[in-house]
Amino acid sequence: MKQKRKEELKKKEEERRKQLRARALEAAGIVLAVALTVFLVLLINHLKENEGAKENQAPDPVEEARSKDESVPTVPDEIGAPNVRGAVGMAKPSDPATNEPVPDSATSEFYILKRDARHLDPGYTVFGNVVEGMDVVDELEAGDLLYSAELEEGEAGRNIALITSKGPIKIRLLEEEAPQTVAHLVDLVQSGFYNGLTWYRVEDWVVQTGSHLRSLTSS
Repeated sequence: MKQKRKEELKKKEEERRKQLRARALEAAGIVLAVALTVFLVLLINHLKENEGAKENQAPDPVEEARSKDESVPTVPDEIGAPNVRGAVGMAKPSDPATNEPVPDSATSEFYILKRDARHLDPGYTVFGNVVEGMDVVDELEAGDLLYSAELEEGEAGRNIALITSKGPIKIRLLEEEAPQTVAHLVDLVQSGFYNGLTWYRVEDWVVQTGSHLRSLTSS
């Protein structure tokens, strides 16, 4: 009788321990699930905060300038008008292998000649001539500002008026000699692309502007 009673008590104790273990495992599972949920919520909030910080972060000025330059399409060459004093032409990159200008590669950069440079005739499009302000061109220094570029309609044709930190320059557009280039430049001028740039290349024979990146990195 006593032996039977002991066995019953033993079974009850084992059953009680099983129940306790099951409850403990259940409680541990609940705690783990809560902890995992909290972790995921915190992780999601952290990622959202980082994403928001990135959106609110000021853009890198160098990358922004590079992006503006790269957004401008190329324009085909329209070789013809001479590169003489006062000529305004499209600057182009040179092929590293030949040191010759890459055909049809002009985008936004342009130059104004302070003296004749007829060696440029075979490779560069001249789209205008300075009709007022050559004295300003002669006085320009590296870093001088190009405050604005505006299109003007005149009886003799269209002009581009450049307002610089040294004074105004008026360029008569050669629409017959370089119609595609003129249309390309007019679009850029009317979009405000040139406003606020600098004259980053100034030599005894030429001045040049037209790139946001070069204006930024040379200042």
